Amino acid sequence: MTRHRPALLAAVLVGGASAGLAAAPAVSAPRVAVHGTAKLLDRGVAELRQTGTFSGAPLGSGRLDGRAKITGERTARMTIALRGSKGFLRASGTVTVRVKGTTLSYTGTAKVSSVDGGARGLKGRVLRLRGTGDLVGNRFAVDLTG
Repeated sequence: MTRHRPALLAAVLVGGASAGLAAAPAVSAPRVAVHGTAKLLDRGVAELRQTGTFSGAPLGSGRLDGRAKITGERTARMTIALRGSKGFLRASGTVTVRVKGTTLSYTGTAKVSSVDGGARGLKGRVLRLRGTGDLVGNRFAVDLTG
């Protein structure tokens, strides 16, 4: 049955074109795989800010700006903005924060709220947000995927 799908798809496209309908190209939003490093700028009790660099699809390489506001005992509301050589992306969501010794980590999801350039088609998509680092060394790995 699966062998006949390409022929069926071609017949539908030809039939649509012959009826005067334009065949819409199959468009899928690009996959996001951004990895970066950041450092904490503000070490306030209720808010944290991270800045650094990143690289990955679909934005190329550029600057990362993350802000987290503590909203509960182990939760924070995080906004992350990525301005790369191929576009811009802003996402926000909730993360679970864990501190073990001097290591701080967070995991959660972030919904894309603003895009430009290579990130077009990602608006509204929910991405996985992860970060981990050493509070003493002040260096964090940040991942945004989905």
